[in-house]
Amino acid sequence: MGRRATKAEIKADFLAANPRCCFCNGERASAELDHAPARICFRQKQGPEGFVFPSCVQCNRAAAISEQVVAFLIRMMEPTSAYLDDRDIDKLISGLINNTPAALPILNAIAAARIRNELPSGTADSVEERTVIIDPCVHDYVDVFVTKMLYAIRYKVSGEFAGPKHRRWIMWAQVGTSSARYLTGRAEAFFGELQVGQRVNVELGSQFQYRHGFNAAHGYLGLWMQFGEGLMLFSVLGPGQQMATIKGGEFKRYLPMRELGLRVNKRHQGRPWKIVA
Repeated sequence: MGRRATKAEIKADFLAANPRCCFCNGERASAELDHAPARICFRQKQGPEGFVFPSCVQCNRAAAISEQVVAFLIRMMEPTSAYLDDRDIDKLISGLINNTPAALPILNAIAAARIRNELPSGTADSVEERTVIIDPCVHDYVDVFVTKMLYAIRYKVSGEFAGPKHRRWIMWAQVGTSSARYLTGRAEAFFGELQVGQRVNVELGSQFQYRHGFNAAHGYLGLWMQFGEGLMLFSVLGPGQQMATIKGGEFKRYLPMRELGLRVNKRHQGRPWKIVA
């Protein structure tokens, strides 16, 4: 049997085959192997195989806080404890407190107390009686996270970079809601068979599912993702002219990941967490 390649050799070979960063239109040389989705999104950081991408240092670092926010969001939206680990959640909460405390759920103290005191155990609260509110900054962090996935999957399926001509459309929702059903309906026009992320010797279960559809003629990429039974995301990336034909979308312009992440981090980093009275 031949000698098994070391991690350093595997990295060197990968970067040699993928010499430019796929998150900034190839503007900078790739220097790191970047996992998308980030390993922090999975139990014991064991993510699916085949989701490693060439990144420059700046693009890799710029998305780190957004990945932390989404990893916590995945756990928060999960309806069961199947994929939850107390130490894992404690680390995520500590990280958010240090980096962007505003991204933690806002507690509506009065509603929480009323529900605890008045409703039978296990009774679902109505929309008007929700006890948790998500700060608008979370939407910005999710945008960074999903944009990174769009750039990565475009590179994966076409070998081409996302660039200045592209626009993106991103929506997300909690599984089981009317918004999630709407996203599923929008996604059906784009996708083929469901792809289930798998990792050798590690059973991911339903931790990550995705669909993608790429139209080479028009340059469209559609991407649907679901993490566990909690978080669903649907997004489209394509040339501006083609994207303008899609109804009901708010399209954002292309930015290199290092710039997009930096803008969001500057806007929200250090903003305080609060309780709504």
